[in-house]
Formats: sequence, C-alpha cells, structure tokens
Amino acid sequence: MKSVIFLSLLLISICSNATNITFRVDLEGIEVHPKGIYISGEINGWKFDQNPLSKTTNNIYEITLDLDEGQTYEYKFFNGPLWEGGEFAFGPCANGGFRSVTVDQEKILPTVPFGLCNSDFPKDKIKVACVGNSITYGHGLGSERAEVCYPSQLQKILGEEYITYNFGNPGKTMSKDINDSYWKTSEFNYSHQPFLPNVVMIMLGTNDSKPFIWDKRKEHLKRDLIEFYNSFDTLSTSPTIYLATPAFAYNHNFDVSNTNIEKGIIPIINEVSEEMGINLIDIHEATQNKQKLFPDGVHPDKEGALIIAQKIGSVLKEESPKMIIKKKKLSTNKIGVKYRWYKNGQLIEETSQASLKLTAIDKNAHYKVAVKLLKETEDWVVSKN
Repeated sequence: MKSVIFLSLLLISICSNATNITFRVDLEGIEVHPKGIYISGEINGWKFDQNPLSKTTNNIYEITLDLDEGQTYEYKFFNGPLWEGGEFAFGPCANGGFRSVTVDQEKILPTVPFGLCNSDFPKDKIKVACVGNSITYGHGLGSERAEVCYPSQLQKILGEEYITYNFGNPGKTMSKDINDSYWKTSEFNYSHQPFLPNVVMIMLGTNDSKPFIWDKRKEHLKRDLIEFYNSFDTLSTSPTIYLATPAFAYNHNFDVSNTNIEKGIIPIINEVSEEMGINLIDIHEATQNKQKLFPDGVHPDKEGALIIAQKIGSVLKEESPKMIIKKKKLSTNKIGVKYRWYKNGQLIEETSQASLKLTAIDKNAHYKVAVKLLKETEDWVVSKN
C-alpha cells in the first residue's frame, strides 16, 4: 500500500510543472484605478480582470502565479481591468511595450516602475527605432513573437553595436486624423522621447490601404508622411531616417488592399523620398512571390520576418555616400545605378552619372546626393553631409 501511495505522489510530482513566479510593480506618482492593479497576458489568455495584484508597502503591488516551467510569457500590468489601462513597458526590459518572463525556476521578479524599466538603454549603442504596424509588432508569431519579429531578427543582423526597439502597434495608420492613427499611440511618443533614436525605420501604410480609410485620407497622406518624417528629423540626435514601402499583401484579409498599396501608397512614399532626399527601402519588392511566408495573406511568419530584417539590415549596413564638392562639380564616391542631387533639400536633377556639373556652387547652400543601389529595386541611400 505504501509503495502505491509513494508511486502516486511521484507521478504527481513528475506531472506538475507549475512554478511560483512573483510579479511586483511600483505605482509611485500614478493615480491608481478604483478597481485596482491587474496583470494580464499569455499567462491568463489576456483576461484583464482575472488576476488583481495586492498592495504591499507604499506603492508596491504584487501577485504570485503558478506558471508552466519552460515557457516564456508576454504580459503587461494594467491600471484598472481594461485594455486602455495597460502600460506601454518602455526600456531594455521590454519588447514592443510588452514584458516577458521565462519560467525556469521559482523566483521573485525585481520590482519595476509601471510603464518603465529599472535601467536605461546603454548610451554607447546605436539606437534603432522600428516604427510600424502589426507587421513590425509581429502579429501572428505566437509565443515566439518577441524573439522572431523583424526588429528582433534585425538586432541579430546588426550586432552588439546596435539596439533595435520594436515600436510596432497593430492596426495603426500613417494617416493622422483618424481613430487608428499611429500618431495617437504611446509608441509614437516613446519612439521620439525618451528613446531619442539614432536611426529610424518607418514602415507604415498597410492599414492606410483599407478602402474605408484610403478613400477618405488619400489626399492627405503625403502631407501626413512629410509631417511624420519631420517629427523625427528635428530630434536632438539628428537620426538617420529610412522610409520603407509596405510588404506585399496577398489577399484582402483585414480589409487590406494590395491594389491601393501599389497604385496609391507606394507612389506617395517614393515621391516624398525623391522630393526630399530620404533613404528608401523597397520591402514591397522583397516580399513579392513569397505567399507561403504570409499565412494570413498580410502578416509574415518568422521566415518572412527574417526576409524583412535581412532586407533592412542590408541597406542599413550600406555605407552612406559622400558628397564631394569641387569647383563647379558635385560628385560622390558611391557606386549605384542612378543619382539624385539636392540643394537645400530640393531636388536639382536625377542622372545616371556619379557627378553633376553646375554653373556655380553656392557656398552657403547644403548639397546632398541620393544613390539608387540596384536597378531592380527602389533602394536609395542618402549622404549625411
């Protein structure tokens, strides 16, 4: 009989993988919702009112949960049991506004400030802000999202010299004056300050292609894109900014229209890049003929996200062209298939030659050159001087 009981206890021990994880958050300086503080995420199927935290000392709230060992969970703290009360967890402890925990042993996690981390990004790194919608965020990638979304895979490509941060927000648009505008998000605010990026990767437009948005906003998209670009261009870090064309959409899921992307949105992005001399990355071309990597027709799987990361990484690693001004001639050291020459932000001429003769050089003007890298794609890199 004793052996049967021992065996039963052993089986229970073997089959039980639950491990105690204690979460703590500091609400100092924040008005707490009357219904309290909650935690929600993959730990509870994103049920906002299921796991309230208990107040301990001062402004510290905590909860201990039994989680499956060997699993990684994404989660957020919520000020009140509604999605609108969720934090955007900003800093090196988070990914795209979400915290995560890997359950490997029983532990008490460090107390964190609501919406922030206990540490700042290293100051000796090149900070890359990946600004975008659900494709940037990593919709459809499941529990692997934090590791295989394109910003995370881009981090591996760029190496330790860089820090990439995911500022993707699903469903958001470049268009400004609508409910689903990226302009209205925490991601928009944090991607400017306090992040203060050195490089900005902007990939928006997929959701602008939805007919009920496109029909109302198409006349304003160019204006909104220029204003969006300028909001980063005026930062104290003087970041290098890249515009990316939207990925190829293989069906009308989520009301996304590839026709509107190709005939309306991409021409506007190309036009702004051409007129203002802005770096351009052709993600649309890079994702064509890869339908198998887009399971729902719009969002890439992890291999599709890798293709996007590789494309962006290849252009970011391109050495910027140098502008050489000598007597009455502009020239560059960068080899390409086309060249665009600018004076004070205005396009002077596009040519297939790596030099341009002028009647005179204005010593008080600012000149720059954009170089098209390949004949088959619309990838342009721009001089910094």
